[in-house]
Amino acid sequence: MSSERLWEIRWHGRGGQGTVTAAKLLCVAAYQGGGGMKGVQAIPFIGAERRGSPVKAFNRISPEPVRIWSAVRRPNVVVLIDPLAIVRTPDVVLDGLVAGGRVVVNTEATSLDLNGRNDLQVWAVDATGVSLELDLRAGADLVLNSPMLGALAKAVPEMVSLDHVQRAISEEFGRRGELNCKAAELAYERCRRL
Repeated sequence: MSSERLWEIRWHGRGGQGTVTAAKLLCVAAYQGGGGMKGVQAIPFIGAERRGSPVKAFNRISPEPVRIWSAVRRPNVVVLIDPLAIVRTPDVVLDGLVAGGRVVVNTEATSLDLNGRNDLQVWAVDATGVSLELDLRAGADLVLNSPMLGALAKAVPEMVSLDHVQRAISEEFGRRGELNCKAAELAYERCRRL
């Protein structure tokens, strides 16, 4: 990877889905990975702080120190934890996404309408199905961040590996992380390019 490569990621989710935690864990995984990512940051953006409300989070991942501290406006990766985000607010989801960018979506769909954007790599995984299969929950809510991190590792292997994602999950959750690591692995295996 070129030393100039700066990954800018925008996450879209809903309160309770683990969007902010996913951004934080991505930083840990990328920093500890063998790809030389020494500039990492996670920035949450939370409007109305309640379960079910829209949540965004941002990452910058780079081999060089990151000196920008603002919301990501021109992402090269967008991760949709909320499976309805692309249906409800496609303009918001695709806003600023660079040509050739990657979209990682929590969906069972075999095709997606991205407002005519044919210049994107679209990766899909049924993260909701993975979490249901494993009964991966935090209280009553399904945990969707762990499988989406696994899917992200599949879609952007030059940024982070599944092994480092699982290590970050284990460090964050200890023994409770075993099921989360399994979810990341299953999502990695099932993630496919549309």
